[in-house]
Amino acid sequence: MTATDERSVNIQEYVNAKRKQMDDFSPTVLFGRLLFLELGQMDKAEKYFRMLLKTLPPEHEDFASVCNNLGNVFYGKYQLDLALNCFARAYILRRQSLHSQHPQIAASLFNIGCVLHLKGHHQKALYCLEKSLNILDNNYYNDHQLKAMIINGIGLLYRDKKEYKNAFEYFNRALDMYKRLLPEQHPDIASCLGNIGLVYEDLLDYDQALVYYRRAFEMDKNILPCAHENLINDFNRIIDIFKKTGEDDNALEYCQKMLIEQLNNEQQSNIFVGHIVKNMGDVAQNVTESISYYRKALVIFEQLLNPTDLVTIYCLIDISHLYWKCHMFDDALNYQLKALDKQQKVLHAEHSEIVLSLENIGRIYYNMQKWQDAFYYFKKALNTLELNIKTDRNNLEEIQSLITLTERQMEKHIQERYETTTNVVVNNNKSNTEIGAREDIPTITAETNLPMTMPSYLSK
Repeated sequence: MTATDERSVNIQEYVNAKRKQMDDFSPTVLFGRLLFLELGQMDKAEKYFRMLLKTLPPEHEDFASVCNNLGNVFYGKYQLDLALNCFARAYILRRQSLHSQHPQIAASLFNIGCVLHLKGHHQKALYCLEKSLNILDNNYYNDHQLKAMIINGIGLLYRDKKEYKNAFEYFNRALDMYKRLLPEQHPDIASCLGNIGLVYEDLLDYDQALVYYRRAFEMDKNILPCAHENLINDFNRIIDIFKKTGEDDNALEYCQKMLIEQLNNEQQSNIFVGHIVKNMGDVAQNVTESISYYRKALVIFEQLLNPTDLVTIYCLIDISHLYWKCHMFDDALNYQLKALDKQQKVLHAEHSEIVLSLENIGRIYYNMQKWQDAFYYFKKALNTLELNIKTDRNNLEEIQSLITLTERQMEKHIQERYETTTNVVVNNNKSNTEIGAREDIPTITAETNLPMTMPSYLSK
């Protein structure tokens, strides 16, 4: 059997598995799910489900499911408060019409738990997930795909809590169940492999992480279209490992290999090409090359993706940081402000990446010696950080120290202006009187303590 024939068999098995899942949904709901899950058309899916909510009576059998799936769309767009409202509404409707141990109530609890997890409410999230799993255990004594998803979700929660032993246990339980339920090549199996890789990466075991990332990538490559988010995430993780181990040459070589493969593929994905080119910017040998790659990637993303897509935001930030390194602060500021504007449209207000952007804008203004602007953004970063329950005390103290430093510079600037004015009044016939030179202020480097990580999308 040729590689092409084998891929066709894998795809057919995957399609058959998807068809079995479709039986759980009415045609009305299924159309919207296909829009966002299979085609990635989040905005169209949102409009479709909103239209259904306006036209269907609340007592319609699909109404709760429509609420739930609108929540899925908001979850995929990282609009967590809107997602939580939809999931809670669906849960209440289901509690009113179904018995307390119904599988759909378990599904609603699972969705609520996933949002609470991302919002940092770990104990509440764990309660929802475990209660959801308990309901399903009462309904399905054997394996079930939603049970595997919940077990995987609990693994993700333990990973975030840095309880890696528990994370491994739940990821492997989910993996074993998926293997018993699904075709040999399936995205859910690949996703589990990738999650295990993430734990190895957290533990700094990069060799093992790379093994699992490669397995996930090869599996997804056999069954998913080139533009699929899972496939792109797999690829990015592989490149990240190369970067973390200082193997930039291997990363560049791997990117070039994948770029050639994509350009020779009849079904090539320009979005995937954009990610490859962006990664080449990450590992390029000099700043000029990096900026060139990032600009090319940015053009692709802006043409093909939603303007607020996270990868577009990361591209803007990467360009900003390169200009920053070159002390080209006007350009750095321009790109960072564009990134912040997009972040505020897609991330919740207290998200750590918004805090990071606010702080970095403050740092750029500081380097430009625009003290009032720097103070404004540092203060805004601090206020935002204080709203985030996951705040690291060190981050708070660091921004407070930046505010103190900026206040001193503002006071010094005011004092210098006062002394200058006094000298002019007293010595108005000595306009060329020399004033003390401004004390040299060291450049503040770009923040490295707050990691910039892509929010994970838990497919449901």
